[in-house]
Amino acid sequence: MDSAGNLYGVNESLFNDGSVFKLTPSGSGWTFTTLHNFNGGDGANPYGQLVLDSSGNLYGTTSGGGAHGYGVIWEITP
Repeated sequence: MDSAGNLYGVNESLFNDGSVFKLTPSGSGWTFTTLHNFNGGDGANPYGQLVLDSSGNLYGTTSGGGAHGYGVIWEITP
């Protein structure tokens, strides 16, 4: 969770290589935003804990994809 109350997460999918998302609190619940869809070449099947640094950069890992198919460590910047 960031200082504005946004929640971040990842999901694996049976139909694609997974994604990173943000949930933003709103008056009627939550607003869902996809931040990144993985395409295999840049990673696949994100999993594990996410890390948010003080600059708002979000870090995580994937279990597959990347240059050799063994996964990647990724970063999303605000």
